[in-house]
Amino acid sequence: MKKKIVFFLLHAATSGKKKRAFFLLYAATFGWIGAHRYYVGPVWLAVIYTLLCWTQITFIAALIEIIICSRKSDEEFDAIYNKKRDL
Repeated sequence: MKKKIVFFLLHAATSGKKKRAFFLLYAATFGWIGAHRYYVGPVWLAVIYTLLCWTQITFIAALIEIIICSRKSDEEFDAIYNKKRDL
């Protein structure tokens, strides 16, 4: 069962079109290390999250991003994070 879940999450992270539900899942579980930023980009911001993960700054930033993204519709999310990908 665990292998199926891990495979499903890895497949979602490497597929072309990014989904808001996975962004929120990654931000809620591993947002403090920048997992949601590795998912949608930019990668330089994800690296900053990872370098500062020992502080509370990244935890607070991830909470703010969860609140902001949860208030957006799927169309707004697509316009921001899937604009380079026409899938």
